[in-house]
Amino acid sequence: MGDWTGDASGVRRKLTVADLPSPGASRLASNFPTIVSRPRDAQLHVPGSLLFSEDGHGTIWRVGMSR
Repeated sequence: MGDWTGDASGVRRKLTVADLPSPGASRLASNFPTIVSRPRDAQLHVPGSLLFSEDGHGTIWRVGMSR
């Protein structure tokens, strides 16, 4: 395969299933995402035309666009 130093416009590579590691073969393959608490001082910043609402559980919902 090579690394980033071999990348260039027009470089093509053919990947097959045999090139991929088997499921769970490495620590990275089994590093699943987790939910973490939001920091107390975290603030949502969005463009002024978007409207968002936060429910009591901390979930943020897009509710529309202002005109």
